Amino acid sequence: MLMKLGFPRIRIILMAFGLGLAGVYMWQGLTMAWWGVPVDLPEARSGNVLEVTVPLEEKSHGPKYLCDEFADQNDRASCLHEAIFESRDISLYDDGGQLGCGLEQSKVTRIKCERSLEQARRFIWDHWKKRKRGYVAIANASDKAEWVTHLFIEPAADGSWRVAERTIPMLREPQDPEHYWLGDLVEIEWNRATDDDKVYGLTPGTLYLRLSNVTGDSLVL
Repeated sequence: MLMKLGFPRIRIILMAFGLGLAGVYMWQGLTMAWWGVPVDLPEARSGNVLEVTVPLEEKSHGPKYLCDEFADQNDRASCLHEAIFESRDISLYDDGGQLGCGLEQSKVTRIKCERSLEQARRFIWDHWKKRKRGYVAIANASDKAEWVTHLFIEPAADGSWRVAERTIPMLREPQDPEHYWLGDLVEIEWNRATDDDKVYGLTPGTLYLRLSNVTGDSLVL
C-alpha cells in the first residue's frame, strides 16, 4: 500500500524537475533572442576562407578635395592655380576663356549653355588640327554638383600632341586612383549623340567631341 502511494509522488517530483530544466533552457533561449544582434555576412563565392573584419572606430578624415586644407582664400587660390597650370608658361597658349555653364546658369538658359559648349568644342578641334597651343576652361553641372574642366592643347615632351586635363574640384583620395587621371588625351573625334548619350547630358542629334587616352578611357564634351 505504501509502495503504491509512493510511485505517484515520485512521478510528480520527476515531472516538476523536468519542467524546471525546460524552463531554464527556454529562458536562456529567449535571453539570447532578445539580446543577440543578427549580422548578415557576405556570401562566399569561392572555396577560400572569407575573413570579415569590423573596424572598432571610424577613422578621422582630412580635407575631401584638393587645397581644401587652406582656410585663407588667397592660399587656396594659389594652391589650385599650381595644381591646374603647373609650370606652364600660359602666355604661349591661345586663351579660349571659360565656357560652358555652371549649376545656376544651366537652370536659366539651356540654349545659351549649348552654344557655349559648341564654342568650346570648336576651339579644341581647331587648335588640335592646326597643332596650336590653346587653353580653355569648361564649366559643367549635374543636378547636384558643378565642376570646371581645364584643358591644355599642347605638345608633349616627345613632340607628339596631346590634350592635358585637370578637373576642379579634385578629390584628394579618389576611389579609383588608376582611372581618376585620364593622362594624355591623344585622340579626338566628332560624334553625333544618340539616346544612349543622354547619360552625358547630351541631347540626341548634338555633335560632340570624344577625347580619348591610349587605354581608351575618354572625356565626352
